[in-house]
Amino acid sequence: GEHAYGQSPITLESDGVKRVLGLAYLIAWTFHEHKLASELEIFAPLSNVFLIVDEVESHLHPRWQRSIVPSLINALEELKEISDFQIAVATHSPLVLSSLEQIYEQNLDRSYHFELEDGSVTFAPLEFAKMGDVSDWLTSPFIGLRYARSQDAQNVLDAAMKIQEADQPSKIEIDRITQLLKATLGSSDKFWPRWIFFAKKHGVKV
Repeated sequence: GEHAYGQSPITLESDGVKRVLGLAYLIAWTFHEHKLASELEIFAPLSNVFLIVDEVESHLHPRWQRSIVPSLINALEELKEISDFQIAVATHSPLVLSSLEQIYEQNLDRSYHFELEDGSVTFAPLEFAKMGDVSDWLTSPFIGLRYARSQDAQNVLDAAMKIQEADQPSKIEIDRITQLLKATLGSSDKFWPRWIFFAKKHGVKV
């Protein structure tokens, strides 16, 4: 591969580069072999494709996760041998989901959600909608996190919201949670204005 620092053998490339090259090679090789087979067997080569990619974001840098599916679509559209194609991708990446916002067509495309329920995997359609910010995809029904934060931050926020609902919250507990919030949240986190108002209301300086 060609890089700013020089050439690198394909065998020494990153897993992300190998992943992209592997997909490109798979598409090109499949069509080449199919064309040869059609000539040997004397039948017209097919012109439709159904491409299935599991964990399409695997090993890819976030920048590439945003472009991998649109790039696959563009590559198939550029192949003159193809007149029709479908792509089915499975992903856990909010960046892959975000990349579909401008190309998803409600009348043509479909989205589904796999979920484990009582030891069985369910497979159900899920309405696709533009979320905008990638963090909103993390808390969407597709991924299902309660907060787009660390697990520690989620636990502290749960405690903070629980005490906000209490009839007579303890100043000691409010102060304790304030210290935990300072340890887990950034200074510009959007939760702070709400918490500062609550803490000051109950005589706790933040």
